[in-house]
Amino acid sequence: MLLHNDTLPTLTQFWKAAATLAAGRSPAEADVAVLQRVFAETPDEPGVPADNQISMTVALVCGDATASHDIAGYKRAVAADRRRFPLTAGTPANIWPCAFRSRPIEPPVKVTAHGARNLILQNRRDHATP
Repeated sequence: MLLHNDTLPTLTQFWKAAATLAAGRSPAEADVAVLQRVFAETPDEPGVPADNQISMTVALVCGDATASHDIAGYKRAVAADRRRFPLTAGTPANIWPCAFRSRPIEPPVKVTAHGARNLILQNRRDHATP
């Protein structure tokens, strides 16, 4: 919803509704409507595998970093994040497939003042660009 101007109003309504729920208050009718709209099933894109988005995300996240193999550590982090960040319910701190592989395939790229002068661009509404 961050990628397109036309979805930003819905996103802000969603954040407002989520804040209402996180505060323990009953949602207004408008809050319920936006929550239903945001969580409605999105039809699959023809010709695109259903797991394409999550596969791409895992490849990016796990690509060049070593992940902890400490299951109990993930449990503690999820419990703490559920309290601190109720909107995501601990999901970002949860265990990822990265934890089940031995090591990254390649070492991480070191960014220094003396390295190649490749250009990395960031543009508006593209939160996925590193």
